[in-house]
Amino acid sequence: MNNPEVLVLLSSYNGEKYIKEQIDSILTQKNITVKLFIRDDGSTDATRNILKEYEKYSNCVVVFGDNIGAANSFLWLIQNAHSSGYYAFSDQDDIWDRDKLSSAISIIKSTGSTLYHGFAGKVDKNLNKIKDDSHTPADSFGGSLLESATGCTMVFTKALMDKLKSYHPRYISMHDAWVYRVCYALGYSVYYDCNSHMKYRQHESNVSGGQMSYMQKIAKIKKNRGAKYNVAQSIKTCCWHDMPEQNRIILQAFLGYKCSFYGKLRVMMNPQFSLNKTRTNIQNKILLIFNLI
Repeated sequence: MNNPEVLVLLSSYNGEKYIKEQIDSILTQKNITVKLFIRDDGSTDATRNILKEYEKYSNCVVVFGDNIGAANSFLWLIQNAHSSGYYAFSDQDDIWDRDKLSSAISIIKSTGSTLYHGFAGKVDKNLNKIKDDSHTPADSFGGSLLESATGCTMVFTKALMDKLKSYHPRYISMHDAWVYRVCYALGYSVYYDCNSHMKYRQHESNVSGGQMSYMQKIAKIKKNRGAKYNVAQSIKTCCWHDMPEQNRIILQAFLGYKCSFYGKLRVMMNPQFSLNKTRTNIQNKILLIFNLI
């Protein structure tokens, strides 16, 4: 029996410290035919020189582009990805266990899921484990509008990729949040794996996912004010005609929260928007009141 083929999408930017470890861990996945599609987002360090070494590999395609930001760089990869049985996202600084992709695809096949994502075991820059306050993520479309998934754990099917290629959003916050919400919006099945199959490296240069102080979290809220709302608008523009009626109702309720206090109550009291963590639910209600979502 032939191994499943997975096309891994990786956007790099000034990742000279760790990118070789990341790529090598992808290329040594077991029981998988791996192909790697890399777009460098205008690196100014030695990243490009490192990537040129991988251009020699028959299963690696490397594109060197201008700096357009991580979200748009990943969107470019999605739009230009060739056909494959499955797709995955990768960061540039982690290390994958050898069974990361095979475990995900086994679960997708056995559960009939469209999108797999999982727990990412955090480590510091020296690969020492970091205590992680993990929780079960959103398991509904409404919940996905308020919470994302960790992109570097995602594996998904060609059916979802074909839909993603047909959409051209005016705004996304990050590629993983977009893919996660589109999948739920379309009524597709999502599976969360509570086991980690990777070392999710946290360091001072991470684009996202790092260990943040209280003040850093406040700064992030201010910076991302309205981001979830704007992504929801992109969902409506791109996906509306493909969405089940129930999800249209949920999306309309979310987009109406800014119109009145009653609109806010509709979202705050609707169990469809409830997450599996009390503290996060309280935080979201506060953010809703002040139109910060």
